[in-house]
Amino acid sequence: MTLPLSGTLEASDINVELGRSATATFSITDAVNGVYGAINTCSLYYPNSVAPHAYSEWYGYNHNAVCLNSNFAFSPVQYTPASFLRSDTLNYSTQVSTNKPSPNSTFSFSFWMKVGDYNTDPLYNFQGYIAAINDRDNPPAPPAPTTENFRLDWYGSDFPPYGIVNVISFSMPGLGSSVNLSDGNNSSRTGFNDTESMALQSGNPNLGPNGYFLITVIVDYSYIGTDNYVRWYFNDQLLEVPYYSSTPPAGTFSATVPDNPQTLTYSSLMQLKVGGNYSGEIACGCLLDGFAFWPDTAIDDSYVAAIYNGASFAPTSTYQAASGKLLFYNFELDTPSIGTDTGNYYDFNLDEINSPARVTPPAP
Repeated sequence: MTLPLSGTLEASDINVELGRSATATFSITDAVNGVYGAINTCSLYYPNSVAPHAYSEWYGYNHNAVCLNSNFAFSPVQYTPASFLRSDTLNYSTQVSTNKPSPNSTFSFSFWMKVGDYNTDPLYNFQGYIAAINDRDNPPAPPAPTTENFRLDWYGSDFPPYGIVNVISFSMPGLGSSVNLSDGNNSSRTGFNDTESMALQSGNPNLGPNGYFLITVIVDYSYIGTDNYVRWYFNDQLLEVPYYSSTPPAGTFSATVPDNPQTLTYSSLMQLKVGGNYSGEIACGCLLDGFAFWPDTAIDDSYVAAIYNGASFAPTSTYQAASGKLLFYNFELDTPSIGTDTGNYYDFNLDEINSPARVTPPAP
């Protein structure tokens, strides 16, 4: 069992949680110091070792908790205006890069995503912005144009006249790429069908135990002209996303289309956003966990399976092994530190906009 989060808590309750008789002699100091069994720090809540000790420290303690690499996920809280993370305090161009990611080089990103029934839960929607790098919240005096160097979003609904599509896409100057998770080539790999939005397909057998799936994208310009230029993965399955040198046929939603890829410039106005695109717009309409960005590395495909980890959230060291130059947001710290970069390279922490939240359940 797990001890309650509130209410009356007695010595007998703690004894039973520790696997002892309810009537056994009990000292709260001995309990905290592990005399009755080592404290399980894998529990989401556990007592601290600093005296004086209190029964209240035991609220929520689970002596048999399994160690997880993720205990929380990220929620936009509200659909619009977007609740999200944004680099207000730190400068992307000076702390990360002035020219990466660019479509004529290499980069990768990966994230766990959970969609839900937007008919019953206002947290979810059938579309949203997952991440972006742009100056849309940070322009100089108008009428300066907006520069959007990277945008990642999703859409799962009817797209007349082509019917239901379940698309995740990213775009940047010189490159656009998207995958329809429910088209004829990819449905067998993802488990999503083309009869309804993926947000309504909670019975998909390829979702993890908490309803998440993993998306990983690898961009490698050395493969320009082939399908390997942009490689999309669902969990650990390589998806079919054809390369087109020009506009694909109408109704094609799985496609990579370059348009003279160039090295991009990231000015001092550029901001990284996670969970949204810009203030006043819609949020991601989903839950996110383990958002990883390698801005100048095409990670080796073998790391995709390691990150998927059999549908279990991999430790940070696995992401770092793919490449140490990593922006990583696992949302484990509470507000005001939800946007802490735990990749241990760039230390590029993000600020909270419109009060987003750290929530459960996480990716498994």
